[in-house]
Amino acid sequence: MTTSQKGQARANQGKELSARAEVVRQTRREPRKDYNLRVLRTMKDRHVTRNGDPEPVVDPSQDYMLMLGYENATHTVLRFRRKLDTCDPSHDIAITNDTMRLLYMYHAQDPPHGSVRLGTLPDPAHAFRPYRPMVLMQRAQLPIPSPTHDERVRVLELRNEDVELPAGDLPLFWCKMFKLEDINRKHHLIRYEPIYDSSSSVHYLQHITLHECQGAHAELEEMAREQGRPCLGARSIPLACNAIVASWSRGSEGFTYPHEAGYPIESRQAKYYLMETHYNNLKPDFAQLHARQMADNSGLKIYFTHVLRPNDAGILSIGMDPNWRHIIPPGQKRVVSEGQCIEDCTGYAFPQQGINIFAVMMRTHQIGKEVKLRQIRQTEELPPIAHDSNIDVAYQDFRRLPQSVHSMPGDRLIAECIYDSSSRKAITL
Repeated sequence: MTTSQKGQARANQGKELSARAEVVRQTRREPRKDYNLRVLRTMKDRHVTRNGDPEPVVDPSQDYMLMLGYENATHTVLRFRRKLDTCDPSHDIAITNDTMRLLYMYHAQDPPHGSVRLGTLPDPAHAFRPYRPMVLMQRAQLPIPSPTHDERVRVLELRNEDVELPAGDLPLFWCKMFKLEDINRKHHLIRYEPIYDSSSSVHYLQHITLHECQGAHAELEEMAREQGRPCLGARSIPLACNAIVASWSRGSEGFTYPHEAGYPIESRQAKYYLMETHYNNLKPDFAQLHARQMADNSGLKIYFTHVLRPNDAGILSIGMDPNWRHIIPPGQKRVVSEGQCIEDCTGYAFPQQGINIFAVMMRTHQIGKEVKLRQIRQTEELPPIAHDSNIDVAYQDFRRLPQSVHSMPGDRLIAECIYDSSSRKAITL
């Protein structure tokens, strides 16, 4: 488990009192002129009962407000809103900063006009679709100027080269070194995002971490000439590559820095960058559809500019990498594990004025359920920097904090993870 955080800048975010959503369904039929009226009649606030009929039941309290509904030749669009907490705990879930799972269903046929009786909706077994995890309280990313319209922004693609994807559910960690020699003055990295080589890549990519390597060792030059190599754990990564530039996880669309900060890159300071990619097919049945071995060329796209921002940013990782000493016993509903950056650690690594933490990624593996980043100053524990009690392995993204959190040299930072191993019969490393 690794919890990463970015410092040296501030980001501001307002607090909403209600949530809005827009549902878009692709269709292939002619639009109907009476559709707006039809939506007004049939949109209902419903819920699914626990261990009951899978068909959603109409709520006694109608807490969703339709704002807009229309249909064209290709799409059906509904825009609605509701309070973050409807005070209806029996039928609604409060929208919080935790990871939420959005379940949705759709069908080619419309339900009868205004009907609320059970059995009038399409068969749920054919209408339900997979859920999508996301943080509803997270605001949209800041826009980045297009390089075609802003010559101050440059784009660089860092791609793997014909990596043979693993068979079945076997994991693969792959490292590829890049040599960047043409960044001859300081720039700021302002955004990065994943590059999917194909639709097949989406099923395999789990994590991509870009490391910055110091110095010009012969090993780094040798790796830069290679196609890449398997790697696993800190021992297989050169010691010179101990700084993290970018960290992407499954479900993320990338990360954009706030306008006042960027990650510094310059060839004279560091010209070697190691990209570590974790492949793991969470849907083994998908691999069976492709008999031949698949090769992958996915990676990261980075945006950087010579127009420097007021602050340099960096990434601090707190937690524990998988190793034989980090053991989760089987058959346990709640196992607490901690990784700490102690007082001596922050006292040595932080500048005298401290750092400002403006985003946090909370990452665990399959059986992780909850992550909390705690902050202790002398004898007082401050409010948690970040906390998610509903972690989803399929969605682990950087969260922008509502307000930046200041951390001083001498603070103790603790990444606390809670695991549920009740389904396991053997230990988990």
